[in-house]
Amino acid sequence: MVELEHLKDIYGARHVQFEDDNLTHDIVRAKKIFRGMIDGNLNVKWTTPNGVALWCMDREALDLMKSSGCYYVKFAVESGSQKVLTDIIQKPQDLEKVIPLIVYARSIGLKVGSFFVVGLPGETKEQIRESFDFPYKVKLDWVEYSIATPHYGTELRNICQKGGYLKTHSCGELFARKGLIDTPEFSAERLEQKIIEENKKYIKYLMFHQPATILSQGWEAFRRNPSFVIEYVFKNFGFKNTDNN
Repeated sequence: MVELEHLKDIYGARHVQFEDDNLTHDIVRAKKIFRGMIDGNLNVKWTTPNGVALWCMDREALDLMKSSGCYYVKFAVESGSQKVLTDIIQKPQDLEKVIPLIVYARSIGLKVGSFFVVGLPGETKEQIRESFDFPYKVKLDWVEYSIATPHYGTELRNICQKGGYLKTHSCGELFARKGLIDTPEFSAERLEQKIIEENKKYIKYLMFHQPATILSQGWEAFRRNPSFVIEYVFKNFGFKNTDNN
């Protein structure tokens, strides 16, 4: 709380982003923070752009987040396949509990976005499809599909090297939109193409089914970084650059 009060009182902060991936991992501590923001009448808006530990969440936490100024929460669902979550990612996440939490969060006025990762060794095409289909079930306000990235020193990289799945690459290619893993189920190149297709598909879905959401988020993004939004639209929706220079 001291840090938040300092940001508000000294720097005039009216908006805060909790970049901590583990903000809600210790849910007791997290609720204390939220209650402190409420009791201290902090009156700042805040979001969780890096996502939160969804398996620790409950309705009380969501209510406290909303009351303390949160308006947009990112949930790290990771996969729409329970088998992938349990057997491959080994994440203590139960989709049967996740879905009601997302529905409840949206019902109390929180915007909800989520992250999904595909392209893990052992993942099937059908399981990847489950991840692409999941956001439509709960009407997420935003979705980001990424490709599993075999960073140095990780178990994922070791598995890829042992299985012969790893493509030759430079360190600069280690990012979430670059396919670097080939398995008998999928190719890196196809995954790159599929990620682009599915991200565009969900934006189009929002345009027709949740237009207020896409307009408000688009406007906020444009206000913060207009050049990024313009570049994103041109790059992802097929507009041609007519500048010959």
